[in-house]
Amino acid sequence: MDRTEIILQLMNQGADAAGIANAADFNQAPEERVTSSMCERLSFMNVLIFVLTFAAFAMSNPAFSQYDWTAILGSELSGTNRLVVRTGGNCCTDPKTGQILLDLSDITEISQFVGLINITESSLEMSCNCCGNPTFELYHGEELRAALSFHHTERLRWFQGKWPGDGLLSAQSSLSIIEWLANHNVKSPKIEREWINKQKIEREKEEKAWLDAMPSSIKPYWKFDNYQLVMNDSEKIYQALEKEYPQKSQRILALLKWYGSGSGTWNAFPAYESVANEILKGMEDSDIIKAASNAVLSENQLSESQKEGAARFLAPLSDRMKLPKELLNLIFQQYRKTQEKKKTTKP
Repeated sequence: MDRTEIILQLMNQGADAAGIANAADFNQAPEERVTSSMCERLSFMNVLIFVLTFAAFAMSNPAFSQYDWTAILGSELSGTNRLVVRTGGNCCTDPKTGQILLDLSDITEISQFVGLINITESSLEMSCNCCGNPTFELYHGEELRAALSFHHTERLRWFQGKWPGDGLLSAQSSLSIIEWLANHNVKSPKIEREWINKQKIEREKEEKAWLDAMPSSIKPYWKFDNYQLVMNDSEKIYQALEKEYPQKSQRILALLKWYGSGSGTWNAFPAYESVANEILKGMEDSDIIKAASNAVLSENQLSESQKEGAARFLAPLSDRMKLPKELLNLIFQQYRKTQEKKKTTKP
């Protein structure tokens, strides 16, 4: 269904024209949401299977589990007398096109830099999908001994080198390299690390807000690092919710409040927020519509989070069932707020 068909259908159902004028493809959200959730689950299972397999392999091969990433690199870099720091990585960037940020021939400084590299024993045979930035090229004369791309300010990738994957730097090693670069006027890694730290703080705030809004009866089953497993106990969750909120309408409004306390937009949000949607899907659509409609008509007794949760959940239903006018208006009001939020938070 394209945008025009959506708008015509909503007009036929009696939504305000002013709200319709700014309508977007919000009813595509469930497909995107399901796809995101499925991909997240597949990704989680793939990583879990790999880690368990790798752990079993490492335990049965002591020599591999004692693999000294730092020493292997150090032996290769013995005698290096030139360090070039350039922009870009190695996998998708032509090294010749990279901008040279630093070119050192001082053996003492080069040795100092190499001495800062300390790869932790927890490194696995894994790599991220990015090319990294910047890249450290270490030479002995004209011979390139190693090209190490810097990834997310915490890993090094030895291009065509002797490591089985990206080497995870120790926390101190990572910070020391960042400071060393900043002292040599290569400041982008420090800026990136500051941004990463800021994002981490924001994520922690978002997770706290999500947890605070969660019905108390669900909290014993919740973990951010394995939120997918919550639905394995769905029967217990519904029983716990019923005990906490005996009235069906209370349960629905509590879940809508939770679903409306997320940090993302309707089409782009942390994958763990899909759990609230899945729990709501386990209830009758007609009951959710009735509870939300009654709350709107009762002097609009919905909190802002409940309004957001109701609009976010009900919008995708509008293409397959007729919604009351008050809920259609609510959807458009909340959608406009979401769009304004995107504009104000856009970097």
